[in-house]
Amino acid sequence: MSKVIFGLGSNLDNPVIQLQTAVENLGRFFTLHRVSNIYKSQSLLKDEQEDYYNIAVLAETDKLPQKILSITQKIEKDMGRIKLKKWGERVIDIDLSQLKPTVAFPHLPENTKTPEQWGDIKIDQVVIGSCTNGHISDLRAAAEILKGRKTADGVRTIIIPATNEIYLQAVREGLVEIFIEAGAVVSTPTCGPCLGGYMGILAENERSVSTTNRNFVGRMGHATSEVYLASPYVAAASAVAGRLTNPEEL
Repeated sequence: MSKVIFGLGSNLDNPVIQLQTAVENLGRFFTLHRVSNIYKSQSLLKDEQEDYYNIAVLAETDKLPQKILSITQKIEKDMGRIKLKKWGERVIDIDLSQLKPTVAFPHLPENTKTPEQWGDIKIDQVVIGSCTNGHISDLRAAAEILKGRKTADGVRTIIIPATNEIYLQAVREGLVEIFIEAGAVVSTPTCGPCLGGYMGILAENERSVSTTNRNFVGRMGHATSEVYLASPYVAAASAVAGRLTNPEEL
């Protein structure tokens, strides 16, 4: 089975009825999973001044592309001036074993670098969690690195579960014990240092590796501080090493 997205557009006198009928006709040949609301747009063609009414349909089918084309052509013919556009499924294979850890350097989330570009960056703090990467899977990843290890001297390591439910699950799984034994501090669920609120505010020229979602100037404290956005694995490894670190180095 493959997924196909149909974009339907109509500029007929009764476009809503026409589009609803077209969706019903699609349902005769395909399994429909989702149908968008109808929205209005202008024609992109220079010789057409009329507005179009559009709708998008996510469908699933085991039919071959040529069969899909013939079906949609028949629907277009039956419906008159209704237009159907089709976007087929595209498959991209990625070898995850070849991916490198990526860190967003100050002061933009898109300023990303891989390990060979990091250099020697000593840090003062590590934050793992908050709403962005405080899922139980993130805490498990951090615990995998921190288990049996100690955080570096002078590095504050703060763990923030995203919710109380996740906090309790981390307690039951023994993750909190691992964090505390490693020298980290475990907070109740909060935004905390992520937006420069409290509990982990950076001082002048301090650096933090964080699994939070923004690293703008002054985001986590002083205007001269720096925030490096990373995964829980990289953050935990950095807490142990005292500098921005690829987990593979431990």
